[in-house]
Amino acid sequence: MKRIVLSILPLLIAANISFAQKKLFKADTTLAGKWVEQALLLHTQEKFDTAKVLFEKASCLYKKHQLWMPYVNCLNKTSLILFSLADYEASLLTAQQSLQENQSNLNKDNGAEAEAYLLVAKAYYEKGELAPALENTQNALRIYVKLFGEQHPDVAASYTTIGDIYFDESKYDPAIEYYQKALQIKCTLLGETHTEVARSYSSIAFVYRNKGDLDKALEYYQKSLQLWMKAVGEAHSEVGYAYNNIGIIYYFKGEYDKALEYNTKGLNIRLKIFGEQHPDVAASYNNRGSIFRGKGEDRIGIEFYKKALEIRRKVYGDTHRMVAASYNNVGPAIMK
Repeated sequence: MKRIVLSILPLLIAANISFAQKKLFKADTTLAGKWVEQALLLHTQEKFDTAKVLFEKASCLYKKHQLWMPYVNCLNKTSLILFSLADYEASLLTAQQSLQENQSNLNKDNGAEAEAYLLVAKAYYEKGELAPALENTQNALRIYVKLFGEQHPDVAASYTTIGDIYFDESKYDPAIEYYQKALQIKCTLLGETHTEVARSYSSIAFVYRNKGDLDKALEYYQKSLQLWMKAVGEAHSEVGYAYNNIGIIYYFKGEYDKALEYNTKGLNIRLKIFGEQHPDVAASYNNRGSIFRGKGEDRIGIEFYKKALEIRRKVYGDTHRMVAASYNNVGPAIMK
C-alpha cells in the first residue's frame, strides 16, 4: 500500500497545482474585468488619470495569463486616454506596442489591430506628421471595411480622420467629402441626434470656416452645440469646444463682445476639465488674445498670446507647427 500511495503523490501534487492555477486565473481575470468596467465608466466621465491606472493594472493581469485580445484592448484604451491628455508621444508608443503584440499573438486583420492603427494615425496627426497619419488610417479603414462592410461606426471614424488630414493639407473639398461620408454613416446607424453626429457637424463647420463661409460654419457649429448640450449638459469638453468655435466665428464676423462671451464659456469648461497645461486651453487663450486685439486692447491680447505659447511649448516642444503659429501671433502683436 505504501508504494501505491507514493506513486499517487505526484499526481495529487500536480492536480493541486493545476487547481490552484485555475483558481488564480479566475480570480485575476475577474478582477481585471472589474477594473476595465470601472475604467470605461471613468473614461466617459473624463476622469482620465484614474481610468488610465485601472486599464494599466488590468493589462498586466491579462498579459500574465497570455490573454492577448483583452490585453491589446487595454493598451488601446490606455493610448486613447493618453491622447485625451495630450501626451501624444506616449499615446503613439502605446498604440504601436498594441500593434506589435497584436500582430505577434493574434490573427491578422482583427478589430483591435484596426483600432491600434487608427490610434497611431491620430497621434502622428497631432504631432504634425501627416504622411504616416494617412497611411495608418488607410490601414485601419481597410480592416474595418473587410470586417464590417461600409456601414459601421469604425468606418465612419476612419473617414473622419482622413478628412482631418486633408483639411490640414488645405484640401477642403476632399475634406468635406470624407466628413460627409462619415456623417451619412452616423445618421443611418445612430440617428440624427447622436453625439457622433454632433462631432461630424463640428468638423464640417471647421472646413466652411476656413473656406470663408462663416454663416454656414455658424449653422453647423450651433447644430453641434445643441446636440452636445442635450446629451451631456454644460460641463463637458465637447461643449467647451463648441463654445470656443462659435466664439471664433463671431470674431471673424467682427462681433467681438459675442465672441468674448462664447470664448469665456469655453475656456472655463476647459480649465475645469483639463487644467492649465492642455492644448485646448492654449487654443482658448490664443483666440482670446485675438478677440482683445480686435477690440483694440493689444496689451491684454498679447498676454493671452504668450499664455498660449507657453502651454504649447510644454505640450508639443519647440518645433511643432502650433508653436510656430503662436510665435507668429506674438511677434507681430508686439511689433505693432
